[in-house]
Amino acid sequence: MKRLFIGHTAKPVESTITFTAIPNELKCVYDIEDIVYAINNQNQQDSELKLLELLNNRTDLVNYTLNCIINAATKAPKYIFDLISIFENICKAYNSKKKLEIDPLLIPENDSVWENILYDDVDKLQVKIAIPEFDFNQRNRADQTLIDYSASCGSIQCFKILLLHNCRVGRRTAEGAIHSGNYEIIRILEQKSIKFDNCLGIALENRRNDIADWLYENYPVERVTISECIQYNNLQAFSFYLKNDYSLIETYNSYSCLGISVETENIDLIKFILPKGVEINLGKISGGIQYYF
Repeated sequence: MKRLFIGHTAKPVESTITFTAIPNELKCVYDIEDIVYAINNQNQQDSELKLLELLNNRTDLVNYTLNCIINAATKAPKYIFDLISIFENICKAYNSKKKLEIDPLLIPENDSVWENILYDDVDKLQVKIAIPEFDFNQRNRADQTLIDYSASCGSIQCFKILLLHNCRVGRRTAEGAIHSGNYEIIRILEQKSIKFDNCLGIALENRRNDIADWLYENYPVERVTISECIQYNNLQAFSFYLKNDYSLIETYNSYSCLGISVETENIDLIKFILPKGVEINLGKISGGIQYYF
């Protein structure tokens, strides 16, 4: 099916992000990203072994791998301790001094209603909300409501219970559902006429490329850049937009695709981008430093 890219050149596109082939030069980096962002408490040991096996042959990608883990930890608080464990073991294996500093906002207090929602422990949640004075309008330290947080965690059982108690859903709930990639929550919100306009960036940031494809087919989407995809460690999306003639020159928050690649120490992507005629002094990285080559 041909699609028009909103905010781009209106050029017909016949591909999807999900099934776009990765350039051979970037497959190792893609494999690292794919493993890191799929880490959970069931596959932690297996994922660590796969990463160590890859890195044994590509020690120049150790820092990029660690940077991916740092980013993934901000997206998946449910598995943050699994990610920390792998991060520390890779640091130990390769004598890295990198640190993974955890934002306290990501970790709810022990046995709080927020922790119950994070792990979709609906039984404990029901005990708490049965108390007459329970405040359904409370917000967490990130200013999320209970139901918005449940959507962002993909906690479908808690989401349904909160919905039964007439918790309001809206734009932030929709954004949370895209963040977690929970299809059932998305379907429920659609049934309640909640729109998902301009949620493409959230889908790409959280590597929900199948949902990004769905958004293109069903909703108006905002403009994105290749630099944005690199910032999100989303090489699948990078490959898709590159294939569809998106510019390597455009920046994301004043950061160039080359500058982001340097900052994240993505060696393979730097080598891939340089021959394509990118302005090698374009863009800033952390602290406003200009990079020249």
